[in-house]
Amino acid sequence: LFINEHLKSSGDEKFDKKRFYLFKALFRNFGCTEIIHSLFEHLETLITDKDTNTHECSHKLAAEMMSALIRGSKSWPLERLKPLWQRLKPLLDKLIDNISTDNVKLWYNCFSNSFEDQDPRRLVFYINFFTQLTLRMFSSSTSATLSSSPSTDVQQQQQQQQISSIQQASCLQFISAFNQFEWKVPKFWNS
Repeated sequence: LFINEHLKSSGDEKFDKKRFYLFKALFRNFGCTEIIHSLFEHLETLITDKDTNTHECSHKLAAEMMSALIRGSKSWPLERLKPLWQRLKPLLDKLIDNISTDNVKLWYNCFSNSFEDQDPRRLVFYINFFTQLTLRMFSSSTSATLSSSPSTDVQQQQQQQQISSIQQASCLQFISAFNQFEWKVPKFWNS
């Protein structure tokens, strides 16, 4: 019901900190699957929403929930984080596939808010995910221009067509959200 009511609004959607804090408290205190057994299915539905009337609202709610999940898991033990990361990876991949100019700012706010006041060591999964994503996106675009073989040119052009400029720009913007790390940064980046 909450999700359906939320999706009825439309317009220039902004990240809602109050809703974020509500979800964060729930995820911090009770975990994610204990609260909503089908949380990841709901997130996938919201992220892959293609309806022009609800697309932006769906991404807003998904961004608020994902940000709350990342921040709410701040104090979870490592054995609970690993399954979370395994469930979030396909969602992050789908997010990159469904990113648009309408919702990139929402997702930047999601990640920026998620990484604020966090120990970078606890966010290794996200750092590795976005680093690998950036390398994958930009290595395919640069290798397509450097290649000379016709058969590999066709394959790389197909790969490049699948990676849009909005995806590349979004990926770089999401990487910039790591500037929220305020402590243990030199030691972390040098390791």
